[in-house]
Amino acid sequence: MNDSRLSGIDPAKLQMLFSMSGQGASKSQNELMPFLMAVAARSRQNGMTFTPEETNLIIEVMKQGKSKEEILPLLLALSTKAKQEIARIEKIRMMMRLIK
Repeated sequence: MNDSRLSGIDPAKLQMLFSMSGQGASKSQNELMPFLMAVAARSRQNGMTFTPEETNLIIEVMKQGKSKEEILPLLLALSTKAKQEIARIEKIRMMMRLIK
């Protein structure tokens, strides 16, 4: 991921991504999603989060030079994760309403 568009992202975040990509390269399609979820959870626990803009940029860079067949599993995984995050946010909102 040597792309000048990534220059605005914190170097610690990029280092984590490079490390993750090296570890994930040998994973099968079935192993990749659990691996990515574990990495995301560890990152959050360490206080490292990505803005939506950073996430979108990273996805765009990752998609470069890939076929539709290679991109589709990534997009499906991200779609599933987005749905889970929306559901989590809605639960928090409902709980906040109950507190008021």
